[in-house]
Amino acid sequence: MRQSSKLLCLFFLLCLGFKATGQIDFDTIDARSQRVPDSLMTPVEIAEYLAADVDSDLEKARSLYVWIAYNIAYDVDFKPTPYNSEEALEKVLQTRAGVCSHYSELFKAMCEALEIRCFLVSGYVRDNNGDIADLSHAWNVVWIDSTYRMVDATWAAGYIDENEFYPQFNDAYFLVEPGAFVQTHMPFDPVWQFLLAPFSHTDFIAQDFSTEASDSSFRFEDSIAHHLELNRLKQLMHRNRRIAASGVEHPLIAKEMEQNELLIAYEQYNLAIDTLNDGVDAYNAYVDGKNGFFRNPKLEDAQIKTLIEQARSGIEEADHMLLQIQTDDAELLVSMQEQKDKLSGFFTDLEREEKFVERYLKTWKVVRIFLF
Repeated sequence: MRQSSKLLCLFFLLCLGFKATGQIDFDTIDARSQRVPDSLMTPVEIAEYLAADVDSDLEKARSLYVWIAYNIAYDVDFKPTPYNSEEALEKVLQTRAGVCSHYSELFKAMCEALEIRCFLVSGYVRDNNGDIADLSHAWNVVWIDSTYRMVDATWAAGYIDENEFYPQFNDAYFLVEPGAFVQTHMPFDPVWQFLLAPFSHTDFIAQDFSTEASDSSFRFEDSIAHHLELNRLKQLMHRNRRIAASGVEHPLIAKEMEQNELLIAYEQYNLAIDTLNDGVDAYNAYVDGKNGFFRNPKLEDAQIKTLIEQARSGIEEADHMLLQIQTDDAELLVSMQEQKDKLSGFFTDLEREEKFVERYLKTWKVVRIFLF
């Protein structure tokens, strides 16, 4: 049974005034973690420096949390750029400014450098006025002392007023218990609530945390373990199915699903191109062999047949995969059409070479040289 809203709110307030475990005085760690030498410019370098004089994962995570909160300002003028994650973090560390995704990506990268299990979670939040914020948000979950706890390094850094960021360290968002955290931070995907009985989007929007759970046997750890075993495409597809099943109760949820659909389309495209490249590599290996009369490099009949079959398989599969992609993204549609045009030429060349191989393999080896 879920606790009442009043009790949960009280527990949340207690958590905010409680230093994570209540057993460790972080004053010394916090003091030394606020600054690092200017020469350290990568997540790994900074993380290793901060962890040099501490022992436990708890103390290491605390060091990272404090350093990020004191050294990364929220960029109220941020405009999305085409940087990949690594390039984005490099820019954040150079400018010492970023948005919530950068705070959480940085915390995750630094945790991973110290071999601390950490996840990045995206969702939406409730602000200090009790209203749902206009923008989606990102935060972290870490595995500390055999349990999952929530961390929000963005909210630890300060606050925004009248579109201006005011740095002010906040101790409230370090290792918060999942049941308390979910009252202000709602993941799009219910798996990342880390609760045996996840709350619905309807519960969160209505601020109703008093309903009894109809099922308290949700195995989020099994779901996460399965998630990590999947490739990127399947992770995205499973994620969107779970979000849809939880109810699209807010425009931010719908927007997240749209963004996921676009990521799915691009991932499908990339997999199609990888498959096409495998087919093209096999075809090029065949052509190299043919140019050397299958003697330089020497290719046996079985190898020649295998290469031409692999070329056919890769090109046909890539063509099929491209046809399955559904998207309205103009840039992706242009790229897909370019690849389809190339495929048309590949099929023409491939059919010609398949006929040659068929004749070649049926011809007496002594006179095969005359087929070239």
